[in-house]
Amino acid sequence: MSYKLLSVEGSGAYGTVVKGRDLRRGRKIVALKVLREDHLDNPRVLCRTRDEARMLIALDHPNIVKVYDLDERWGRPVIVMEWLEAYSLGDLMDSMKRPFPLGVACELIAWSAEALEHAWTRTQGEPPRPMNLVHRDLKPNNMLLTLGGELKLVDFGLAHGDFDGKESDTVSMVLGTRAYMSPERLDGAPDEPAADVYALGLILMELMLGRSVSMSLNPRRHAVRLEDALNAVAELELAPPAMTRLLNLLRGMLEYEPEDRPPHLEVAKTLKLVLAMGSLSPDIHAFAREYVKPLVVARRQVPPEEHEDYAEIKFLEGTPLMVDQQTIDDTVNPEVLFDNDKSLRELLASRRWISNLVSIKKILGTGEHTAAPFLEVMDAALAPVVPGSEQADPRLIAMCLNVLRGRPSDEVLKRAERLCRYPDDLVRRTAEQYLDVAGLR
Repeated sequence: MSYKLLSVEGSGAYGTVVKGRDLRRGRKIVALKVLREDHLDNPRVLCRTRDEARMLIALDHPNIVKVYDLDERWGRPVIVMEWLEAYSLGDLMDSMKRPFPLGVACELIAWSAEALEHAWTRTQGEPPRPMNLVHRDLKPNNMLLTLGGELKLVDFGLAHGDFDGKESDTVSMVLGTRAYMSPERLDGAPDEPAADVYALGLILMELMLGRSVSMSLNPRRHAVRLEDALNAVAELELAPPAMTRLLNLLRGMLEYEPEDRPPHLEVAKTLKLVLAMGSLSPDIHAFAREYVKPLVVARRQVPPEEHEDYAEIKFLEGTPLMVDQQTIDDTVNPEVLFDNDKSLRELLASRRWISNLVSIKKILGTGEHTAAPFLEVMDAALAPVVPGSEQADPRLIAMCLNVLRGRPSDEVLKRAERLCRYPDDLVRRTAEQYLDVAGLR
């Protein structure tokens, strides 16, 4: 066992977030982001999940959630993160039913801008190169305020950047939450920090006004709506010199053209200047005690076994997935291994193997099987083509490779190298990703 599950904190279309005790790290409390079983045969989702973990492991900033590990010992990615007693700024706005204090809003966005600057400029590799990371999905629900008054940016699943071990082709696409997307992103333009600056400008206005601010793709309408929003901000109570600075900053952050927006550091510096000029000294810790603490206290922690997603996460309390033929534990019953391998062979051999995924994953969850059934699928795919015979389903081959990713062996690596030359693009790409993760490419 690696984790003791304590409660289920949330679930969505792609995964479940669990609070657990990490038994490998001195019983440390962690958050576990578990990818749903439904996506295990989707290489694109698998790549993005692994990429999110790798980029966050590489970052080191107090206002970005810390990721400790990408645990794939069960053949599926589990992101191990710091546990936060926190609520999102979106949750806080819903709970407060009024705007954030102006000073608190400015401080939180200043911290966010500094964190995003770190993500853009953080270096990796030899020679060092910047990660050039753009979040692409900034919104109040992806910004957490902890019980101790710390801001944490989370959910980098749609982020775009350049980092070691990157698997997915994170090309510029219309990804993210439309209400916070800049005009150029909606047009599919290349991802740049200016897009995150635009989102921060909208979020800052939303925090100060207590309502969302809608812009337009039409330049003229955009200008009109921006001026209406700025007029609403101008009515807030703030010393005139500080208000002038704030309005000019907001106008710059929400410029229609990305090249006219200020960089992250300028946003942070100007907001701190606004705080100083307006004699604002926000106590974020006191604010968190007043508004975050009641939500934390009232939160009902659902025991894992009582949650509807328990079947998705209970494997975390079991033995890691792969049992190699050379390293079978003496405690594993050979008869059970034989029976499970036989069942896997039958399920994988079926023409309707996709409909058998639930049964396959049930066996995988026990950890009591060998790699042999999956190796045999790859061997069949690599065998000389016999005229009139059916070709292996590329999705089946890719699934087998992903299952075996949890514990690489020489046998799997040899097959992956050959599958890099396979005629099907899905198989070829999955094999290349396997070798990348194993550090052989």
